[in-house]
Amino acid sequence: MEVPELGPLLGRLTRLGDNRSAVPGLAPLRLEMLSELFETGGRARRASGEESGEAEDARAVLGSAVWLDLFRAAARKAAAATIAEIERRLEEARRSSRMPSRRFRRLALADEDREIIVNRALAAAIPMERATPPESLAPAPWYDGIRNLAGALEESWDRLDQVMTEELMRWSMTAHRIAAWRRPPDVFWWTLGLLVLIALVLGLSIGGYLPAPGPLAAIRSWWWSLPWP
Repeated sequence: MEVPELGPLLGRLTRLGDNRSAVPGLAPLRLEMLSELFETGGRARRASGEESGEAEDARAVLGSAVWLDLFRAAARKAAAATIAEIERRLEEARRSSRMPSRRFRRLALADEDREIIVNRALAAAIPMERATPPESLAPAPWYDGIRNLAGALEESWDRLDQVMTEELMRWSMTAHRIAAWRRPPDVFWWTLGLLVLIALVLGLSIGGYLPAPGPLAAIRSWWWSLPWP
């Protein structure tokens, strides 16, 4: 059985200069996945040329589960890279606006959000999951099964790029809100007024113009016991 060359079947996925994705690190992940897939195709090609019964079945070596495992591994890495980029943008926006940590935590990524991003990345494999496993076909139509699975991989990768880009855009809007945040002026003036009032009361108490309850009495006694000129 002749194992086909996979490169011509994978369409745009094999374009080395196709780095237009907004997701950081997605292009290297694509090339890493393709390299492993080509190596698997080479093993299947070697197995198909060996004597029957002494080598692995080439169809099993290049089975749909292998394709799915390679894609899912790349999808998990893509999700991790997307999450890292989202967190970087949110933190950069927080430093810019000096938003308080408690308020920032309500807007930042939660564990549930990270899980959603990973699940959306893995769900991009649906076209591959729906494709007929080539190893389940007879030797004659096996080539067509591989070609269909290669097309499904290309579609799944496009979906992965799309959903990760959507997540980046959605969280970039949150980062913009964080960067645009400003501390309410009323809080500043109320805080300043309270501090001025506290300082005034302390000054009047120590100066003897107001009663000095508790520890203030000891502070006032110490203050006036100093050797003033």
